[in-house]
Amino acid sequence: MVAATEEIILRYTPSWPFADRDGLYPQWLVDLQTASFTEIETFSFDVMVSYSHEAWVGRVRASAPIAGTLDADGVGACSKELAAMLHECFAEDPLAVPHRVWAVTARAGWGE
Repeated sequence: MVAATEEIILRYTPSWPFADRDGLYPQWLVDLQTASFTEIETFSFDVMVSYSHEAWVGRVRASAPIAGTLDADGVGACSKELAAMLHECFAEDPLAVPHRVWAVTARAGWGE
């Protein structure tokens, strides 16, 4: 379901830079190191989050590649297509949607 959702998002926002990602952001570690942060540590864990069809469409609609990029007509069209895909291909409601939580901690290195 996540891959099918991403396909729809990419039809509306083909240049979305976070497509086909694994939920890890190694460039952020380089950015922290470049900014003189030290003791950089990361951790991640996966969780399943329950979404009704309506809530999943709302979450995608509010996301950066949709609400942050498209005009109102584009947002509406994407939401309609997503709702139809969920109804046709993923009838279970609510859906169990995998999420990866990725975190980084660091200590400011300046002023020591």
